[in-house]
Amino acid sequence: MALSLLRCPLQSRNLFGQWRVRAGSQVSARMKPLVTLVPAGTRGVDFYTLTGEAPTIEQGIGALLTVRRDHVLAELQDLDRVRRLPRSAWAVAETGGDARRQLADSAQATYQALVEPYWTRIQAHLAAEQAWRSRILLRQGAARLLVTLQSQRIRWHPPVLEVLLSSDADIYLCGRGLRLVPSLFVGETPTLLNDLSDESAAPLLIFPATHDLTDGSHLWTAARPPGTALAA
Repeated sequence: MALSLLRCPLQSRNLFGQWRVRAGSQVSARMKPLVTLVPAGTRGVDFYTLTGEAPTIEQGIGALLTVRRDHVLAELQDLDRVRRLPRSAWAVAETGGDARRQLADSAQATYQALVEPYWTRIQAHLAAEQAWRSRILLRQGAARLLVTLQSQRIRWHPPVLEVLLSSDADIYLCGRGLRLVPSLFVGETPTLLNDLSDESAAPLLIFPATHDLTDGSHLWTAARPPGTALAA
């Protein structure tokens, strides 16, 4: 998602400008396999739902290496309908193949360049975002929580949550629930993900975690070492 935000012409260039300058200079040839699967202006192949949650990047990369071939093919086909992928891209579907290993290495390199230097501060911001919304859910209920999501692209019109996306569809939850995922690298545009391999899984609404956030400059600049001011 960080790579998508960096390369998307539809996102505001003012959003996280400091991060864009730093991250843009870090894009390398090692990232090419992942870049190929994230065409500019798209979210790219949905590896988010394919790999599932993981507490560490290493476990996430491990999950990427073992995703089933038919599941990867389904996601490749889904993106290919929107933006034609090169023939070479389809090789990543083969579990255990060189292309999959190169993709895993590319994902690792992209994480190290675009996310890892800032992850501690990003994680703290996301934890605060989750805590704030969890308190609302606990004290005021789900309807009030959905109200807090409202923006130019999300509207809560009970009993329907409207999300402005590039495609037009009605999604009936039928008891599955809806998972709300705050994210910085989703940018200003929310995204809704469905697990193509599990129709019973709750859809994921990934929304901008921009509550109480201005330009986000504090996320990209490390604080001065403790004691520096006192020493001065």
